[in-house]
Amino acid sequence: MLEGQPPNGYFVSEDIEYHPTTPVVARDGYLFIEFVMPESKLATMWESLDERNVKYEVLSITEDYNVLDSLTARQQEILTVAIKRGYYDNPRGCSLTDLAEELGVNKSVISGVLHRAEGEIIKDAIGDPREH
Repeated sequence: MLEGQPPNGYFVSEDIEYHPTTPVVARDGYLFIEFVMPESKLATMWESLDERNVKYEVLSITEDYNVLDSLTARQQEILTVAIKRGYYDNPRGCSLTDLAEELGVNKSVISGVLHRAEGEIIKDAIGDPREH
C-alpha cells in the first residue's frame, strides 16, 4: 500500500480523459500504468506526459483495441438492455422511461449514461474533429 500523493504521471488520465486499467502497480520506484484507448489518443497522452515533465518509458503497445474497453461496466450494461429492448430500433421498442423502470433508476440517469457511452462510440468510430 502506498501513502501520500500519487506521482504526477498518474494524473495524465485527467488530461486525456481515459482512466488507467486496474491494477496500477508501483514497484522499485516506478509506476506501471496501462491504458486502453484508441490510437488517435496516443499523441495527446505523450504531450500530456511531456507537459507534466514526466519521465516515461513505453513497454508495449498492442492493437487489440475494442471500443467496449473504453466504456464502463454500467455503460455496457445499460447499452445492452437498451439494445435488447429495442431502444435503438426504428420505431423504438421502448422509451427512456421504460429503461429506467427496468433498471430501477431515474430517467435522467439512463439518459446521461447512454449519452456518454454513445459519445465514446461515435468519437471512436469517426474521430473527434476538435483534436485535429
